Amino acid sequence: MLNEDEIKKQDKKLYILKNNKEFLKKFKELLNNGYIPVLSTYDMQQLIDDITNWYKIKYPNNEISRGYRIDEDLIVEPIAKYMDTKQLLSRLGSNANIFLHNYYRSSNGFSGTTKDMNGEEVNNDYILPIYLGVDFSGLHRIAYISSKTGLINDVTELSTDLYHKSITDLLKLDEGEYNLDSLKKCIWQHKSTDNLRREILELTALKILYSETNPVIGFERANLFLREMKEDLNIPVNQLNANILYPNNSRKLTK
Repeated sequence: MLNEDEIKKQDKKLYILKNNKEFLKKFKELLNNGYIPVLSTYDMQQLIDDITNWYKIKYPNNEISRGYRIDEDLIVEPIAKYMDTKQLLSRLGSNANIFLHNYYRSSNGFSGTTKDMNGEEVNNDYILPIYLGVDFSGLHRIAYISSKTGLINDVTELSTDLYHKSITDLLKLDEGEYNLDSLKKCIWQHKSTDNLRREILELTALKILYSETNPVIGFERANLFLREMKEDLNIPVNQLNANILYPNNSRKLTK
C-alpha cells in the first residue's frame, strides 16, 4: 500500500530553482565559461511552472484515475487532443521555444536570420552564418547553417561538398588553415543547452509528480509529459521509475 506521507517526504523541491544549489552552481559555471543563456533562472522557473499547469489541465485527475496509463494503448481523452505539444509551444515565449528546440546559436547567442546568404526568405527556419576565417585572397569563409537541424545550407569560399552535411563535419577542417573558434563555441553552446533543457524537463516532471495530492496520478501525469517531450521534441529524457512511489522499499517495481 502506498504511503503518501513517505512519498512527500522524499520531495526535496529541487524544481524550485532558487533553492537548488547544485543546479545554480552548474549554471554559474556555464556562465563563467562563456555560455550565453537563452533563458535566465527566473525564465526557467517560469517554464517549469507553466508546463506543470498545462499538464494538470491536459490530463485531469478524473481521466487518469479512470484508467489512462502510460504503457497502455488507450484512446486519449478529448481535451488532450486539443492540447498537443504544438499548442503548448505556441503559448510559450520565443526564447522558451528556442530553448526547448535547442536551435544552434552563434558564439554571441544569435540564433540566425530568416534569410539565406542571397537574401531570400527561408521557410520555417533560421540561417546561422559561422565564420571560418579568410582564404589566401582575404575573402571570408562562411558556412551557413540551419539553426534548427544543424545542416549546412550554403557556403562561401568553401567546398560545395559540405552542402547538407552536419555542422560537426566542419570540425574535420584543418585548424592550421581555418579559424574554428566560432564553430567550436557554437557546438559547445548547443551541447550545453541540450544538457540544461533535459535537466529542466526532468525537474518539471518532479514538480508535476509532487504537486499532485494523489502520487499515482502525479506519477502517471509526469510520465505522460516526459513521453511527449521525447516523442514530439526528440529530447532524450528518461521516464520516472515506479520505485519512486515506494521510498522505503516496501515494494519494488520495475518498469
